[in-house]
Amino acid sequence: MQRYFVNDNQLNNNHIVIKGSDVHHIKNVMRMQIGDKVICACYQKAYLCEIEDISDTVNCQILEDITKNTNLNGRVSIAHGLVRREKTEEVVRRLTELGCSKYIPLIMKRSIIKLDKISDNKNDRLLKIVKEASEQSQRNDLMEISSILSINDLIKTLKDYDLLLLADANEENFMLKDIDFSNNYHNILVVIGPEGGFDDEEKRVLVKNGFKVVSFGNRVLRTETAPLYAMSVLGFILGEKDED
Repeated sequence: MQRYFVNDNQLNNNHIVIKGSDVHHIKNVMRMQIGDKVICACYQKAYLCEIEDISDTVNCQILEDITKNTNLNGRVSIAHGLVRREKTEEVVRRLTELGCSKYIPLIMKRSIIKLDKISDNKNDRLLKIVKEASEQSQRNDLMEISSILSINDLIKTLKDYDLLLLADANEENFMLKDIDFSNNYHNILVVIGPEGGFDDEEKRVLVKNGFKVVSFGNRVLRTETAPLYAMSVLGFILGEKDED
């Protein structure tokens, strides 16, 4: 069944008003009619709804709360050195499906993409991809897309995390799977470099600020593959929340 995300101001008692581009999708793509059912997701809740009216908006009556936990037992944020648009979009799509909480694009010395080459509508495009992937994977929330940060900007946010990981293909000893997760980490940040990897100074600064350097194995992964590997392993380790 088709799922749409709405804000809390679109929820009024037992009714939901769907607005914006979703109206076009309901009317002209799905060709839905009055009486058809949709799922509306709003702030970790999911509701089975029946369409009552279709005009410039789509008015729905809530029939049932069908919320099912789809979150992990912890939040994972991926900070990723800037890469080309098509790679970023694919990474964002897959991370959303895998349950990532936040994607942080990072300005790094070895990124082949420069900040002045990034179009103003890039973030809007990424938010649209997150929404589509969240609907497809039946998430009840949307992965957050951060503004582009520098390493120094990222360091200012570290108080928000209780486990800091730096993925380095040259690390030979400490594997991601070897981390002791008995500490019940709730907010994990993983930093992954661009195509050229980390500059030595970047790595030094991150380690100095508490990052643990880990390897993803003996194979060297592409920069667009490494975030998906990290999210898959951490998702498996953290596990999904139990139903209430």
